[in-house]
Amino acid sequence: MKTFYMSKSKGDLILGFMLAILIITTGIVFAVFFKQLFYFDIDFLSLERSSGLTKDIIIQNYDSMIHYFSLWNRGPLTFPTLAMSTNGRIHFEEVKVIFDLIQIAFITSLAYTSYFGYQRYKDKNYEYLKIALSMILFLLICIVILLMFGFEQAFLLFHQVVFRNDYWYFDLRYDPVITILPEAFFFHSLILIIVVVCILCCVCLGVYLYQYNKVKKMKKI
Repeated sequence: MKTFYMSKSKGDLILGFMLAILIITTGIVFAVFFKQLFYFDIDFLSLERSSGLTKDIIIQNYDSMIHYFSLWNRGPLTFPTLAMSTNGRIHFEEVKVIFDLIQIAFITSLAYTSYFGYQRYKDKNYEYLKIALSMILFLLICIVILLMFGFEQAFLLFHQVVFRNDYWYFDLRYDPVITILPEAFFFHSLILIIVVVCILCCVCLGVYLYQYNKVKKMKKI
């Protein structure tokens, strides 16, 4: 009996971790491929004025970049109208590797949580939801702490940790794409990720509380 309980708790921990991965990667994937945010920022951040490009040209180049980041795309990155340096190309290739891994993690965690989550549903066991929410809450607290030092510093630290070179530091003379990707846009993307993650967490919390109260009422009966 003890062995069964321990294995069950371990299973809840793993499932909770996979659910947390699913929620986080869902937020990231949604933000990356939600082009409407960038389209809004073209006007909101006055990108036409800062880049010297028309709105149509900005959209064409941005859409090409997002298409390149899709897991299903195996071709090279080409901008319709913008030049790109060798270092810039290498950086985009490194970013694609990261986004590919995130999309793979999304698909894997979705499959895992769908199967084992259904098993927990049949067993009326929802402890993994509480575990996932605890993990995500910890991550959000860490992000908030980092942002207290300023988004610019957090953004810089992220690049220094993730990338082993300085190719991400674009020179607009050779990589003019940087003129349509201001830091403010990445901040807005982060906010969108957090919003999506919080919404999904609220759904999980609602399910957990509903099922917890349901079981509690049944025990009283």
